[in-house]
Amino acid sequence: MVLSALLLAWLILKGQPAIFYINMMVILALQIVFLIRYINTWNTELHSFFKGIKESGYDIPLIFKQKRIEPVSGPLNELKEHILEERKQHQIENEYFKVLSAQVATGILVINDLDEVLFCNAVFLHLFDLETLRNLDGMERKHPGLYITLSSMIPGKEIEIHIKNHGTTHKIQGKLSIFSTASNISRVFTFDDVSSVISRNEVESWQKLIRVLNHEIMNSVGPINSTTEMLLDRWNAVEDKNLDEKLLNKTKRGLEIIGERSRGLSAFARAYRSLTKAPEPKFSEYNLLSIVNHCIDLFASHHDIANIKFNVQIPEETKIFADQDFLQQIIINLIKNAIESFCEMKNLSPEISISFTPNLENTVLAITDNGAGMDKAILEKATVPFFTTKQTGSGIGLSLSRQLIQAMNGSMEIQSEMEVGTTVRLIF
Repeated sequence: MVLSALLLAWLILKGQPAIFYINMMVILALQIVFLIRYINTWNTELHSFFKGIKESGYDIPLIFKQKRIEPVSGPLNELKEHILEERKQHQIENEYFKVLSAQVATGILVINDLDEVLFCNAVFLHLFDLETLRNLDGMERKHPGLYITLSSMIPGKEIEIHIKNHGTTHKIQGKLSIFSTASNISRVFTFDDVSSVISRNEVESWQKLIRVLNHEIMNSVGPINSTTEMLLDRWNAVEDKNLDEKLLNKTKRGLEIIGERSRGLSAFARAYRSLTKAPEPKFSEYNLLSIVNHCIDLFASHHDIANIKFNVQIPEETKIFADQDFLQQIIINLIKNAIESFCEMKNLSPEISISFTPNLENTVLAITDNGAGMDKAILEKATVPFFTTKQTGSGIGLSLSRQLIQAMNGSMEIQSEMEVGTTVRLIF
């Protein structure tokens, strides 16, 4: 093009015939057209290359169509391979993060400056009883006032949130962290259900206390019992009639009372030993309806069950993966409590409903009665070992049931209202 332009200029300056420089002008124009086509070919090929990286990253040609571009195809393909490797590594890290967030017991919520949800794990959705969440407006509709609480949180400072989930109020501990990138700022919220942690720690504390009491009681009662039996044998063998018969009788009676109480104390300690030495669960698949019907049949001869209506809403084919003995013991304890609540209230139409609700995250078996119910003060202590409001109660039914369900990696939630009834949910 440069040589053609110089030749054209020389022809014009020398005054050559017009036909010569007109031909040169045509040749120069053709050269410009070919140059534009050549540049456009480069642009097209490079545009397809980078568009493929941006959109798919995998469907990128290794060989370019134009031979003139082949000299740069090697470096560009190396660049492509490097980008693909980085992208694969990024996807692996994302999958690793998703798996990790699904395994932890902490709820995670990540939002941007527009209050749009960038990420939330299944634990978070379960804690706040949500199915899906795209923005904070959806959470505000479910839990009014929660948006203001989250907006006012200070990074690094923990707060306590009370959420009503499945009819039970949970204490949730929340914490905020700020995550900044070059383009935006994200807020990362973490939530822990301290109610379940406190519940498990409470059970462990009671177990340790009971073990200590059991050890000390048995150590003391054993010698007392053997000593009283020995003294009674010796008094019974005395043949000296000169002894004061009244004193003899009082002494023998006193020893008998000591022996009776020591044996009763031993039985007491053995009865509560089950709270500290629950066996390991043996999991298998069972028919849930058969287990529930078997538990109901055990109460067939109970004198208070004649007028009680059982409403069982469990499909016949329902299967559950659990320990059969554990589950039967829990259901028996709950039915027994329901029957006793009817006796307290003198309900004219007592009813016990047992329902089953499966979903993607867990399985819920609910046992509901329309008995006397419990007020808030009693409900808070309902699962405390030895606490009971009944004259003949032992105070270990609900505590043992909670321990058994926790041994099967589940939880127990209780909702109750005075003169309305009680609902116990077993969450597997």
